[in-house]
Amino acid sequence: MNPLQSLADRRTRRAARSRLRFESLEQRLPLAGNVMVELVGSTLRLTGDHLGNEVVVASTAGGKIAVIGQNTTINGSAAAFVTKKAVTSIIAILHGGNDAIGLSNSAQDYADKRVFIDSLRFPLADPPPTPFDVVALQTAIDNVAAGVTTFSIPGSLTVATAAGDDAVGISGNVGGSVTVNLGSANDCNGLVIGGESSTSRIGRTVTVVGGSENDIVALGNVTVVGSVSADLREGSNWMIISGDVTGSTIGSFKYKGGATTDVVGVLGPVTVRNDVRIDTGSRGEDSVGFYGSDAGGAVTVLGNVVVDTGTGSDGDTVDFVGEVRGTLSVTTGSGRDTVCVSTAVGWISSDGSDPVPTVEVVGQSAIGRDLKISTGAGNDLITIGATTVGRNATITAGSEDDDVRIDTMQVRRQLFIRLGAGDDALEITKLSAFAALLDGGSGTNVLAMDTTTPALTRRLRTNRFQAVSNT
Repeated sequence: MNPLQSLADRRTRRAARSRLRFESLEQRLPLAGNVMVELVGSTLRLTGDHLGNEVVVASTAGGKIAVIGQNTTINGSAAAFVTKKAVTSIIAILHGGNDAIGLSNSAQDYADKRVFIDSLRFPLADPPPTPFDVVALQTAIDNVAAGVTTFSIPGSLTVATAAGDDAVGISGNVGGSVTVNLGSANDCNGLVIGGESSTSRIGRTVTVVGGSENDIVALGNVTVVGSVSADLREGSNWMIISGDVTGSTIGSFKYKGGATTDVVGVLGPVTVRNDVRIDTGSRGEDSVGFYGSDAGGAVTVLGNVVVDTGTGSDGDTVDFVGEVRGTLSVTTGSGRDTVCVSTAVGWISSDGSDPVPTVEVVGQSAIGRDLKISTGAGNDLITIGATTVGRNATITAGSEDDDVRIDTMQVRRQLFIRLGAGDDALEITKLSAFAALLDGGSGTNVLAMDTTTPALTRRLRTNRFQAVSNT
């Protein structure tokens, strides 16, 4: 799957990718060790040792499950383990070592997940190395699957890893909840659910807990009946929810990051039936983006979207293109932050001086209730393109020099802009609102407004702008 590349193509931080350069290829070690597997009632339990383990878990006829080792023995044997009766739930506890587990009946699908994770672990390898012999693994799966082609269990799935760089890939249908605890890592852990070549369905919730280092989490072509919750903690983390080909639908989405860089992307077509709440943590150069696909698939949130990038001094980026039936609220801390709605910002420099922003409209957004944008201290840039707001829009910028640009925005009720202390610039084109109250704050402020905006706004008041021009 390639949601990361899609996210990178839409202006995510290059610095975040550079921080995800982990161990070199020469340091990769062959897997070894043994995994103990037993069926307790209808629950299949897998327990790894402290060496590197890799297993593939596949469904077989009659609801049975097969466990196949990759350079790893199962209960001390090189042969696959197949349950004698149906399995309802699975618990996999993988201890220390660089472990990998795939829950899929497709070797190629699992290999794609491993390659995706390794493309971040080993960014200097292009393409990243194939982790195993795909044909041989598919043959081993077919030999025990008895014609079953999709991994499926009616109950819950739990995976826990410990110290080491671990990879978890899940494809198919899980009737209950999925819980993944990635544990600590030497460099990076990775989890992928769904993907380009498969669709997956989770009957209840998805809960992911990260460790003290870097984590990569991606969901694609997935239906999650309940919530998706990720607490990735410290480290440079990536969290991606992608519609890929067939689209993804989830109940709600909650993300919490740590004190380093977080990159969170929602790439359409994706539908969230309730709220989205993203808290990237107290520090770090964070990037949060909601984007439509190149094929036209959009992000639709039926509840509210709340984004908070913390109070750190580094620059944060928040981009939104899509539909929110409720309120869109964005809060950033100190530092040079950029907030874009329906727009994209590029930075160019022709003579080696500090780059200047160029803004283009990249889509349309609809916000059913209120739009709230609040940036802290720092030279912030806020751009809003073709956007409809069902009620009020409030833009509050902190101290220092801020730049706010609005082009083709419709506010059903009132627009409030308060730019705070500093030498600020406000540019407005094709604004339609019942009322607009514009305050430049203390400092030397410039307001540029086209001639159509006053005609489209019933009440227009400006305050503390020293230079006013019609564009």
